Amino acid sequence: MSRLTRSRAGGGSLNGDAGVLPLINVVFLLLIFFMISGQIAEQAAFEVDPPTSQADAQAMRDRMLVLLAADGRAAVGGEEIALEEIVAHILAVARKAAEADRVEANAGAAAGGVPDGPPALPADLAVRIRADAAVEAVAIVKLIEDLRAAGVGKVTLMTAGQS
Repeated sequence: MSRLTRSRAGGGSLNGDAGVLPLINVVFLLLIFFMISGQIAEQAAFEVDPPTSQADAQAMRDRMLVLLAADGRAAVGGEEIALEEIVAHILAVARKAAEADRVEANAGAAAGGVPDGPPALPADLAVRIRADAAVEAVAIVKLIEDLRAAGVGKVTLMTAGQS
């Protein structure tokens, strides 16, 4: 194997491979970095194919978010309402969505029509509550009990994790 040499103005020789060494060092360091970071990433035990969702489901979930402030204010789906009206507002929104679904389902039927009577609450109706830490627990528990008594299937109290 021959060495490539060039002469410098100063009379010494310059090794042609010396210009490649920094590149090799960088590539080697990147290789080590990617090997280590690849090991840190959590690997799943097996592959899971999650179900697809509809855009209406996200909108319904956003409409069923209850915010409780420390000063007694409340909001449902971004609309500020009185604390006493939360349950009635949620039931009205859920029934309105159920009625829209029922009309849409029956629109394709030739002789079908919309059944009489108020629409039933969806069986999978879920409400999320995000309360300020200063809100009294008694008020939150009462709201949860009122929602359950009204027929809400799932009530979730959202909390912040420790960092």
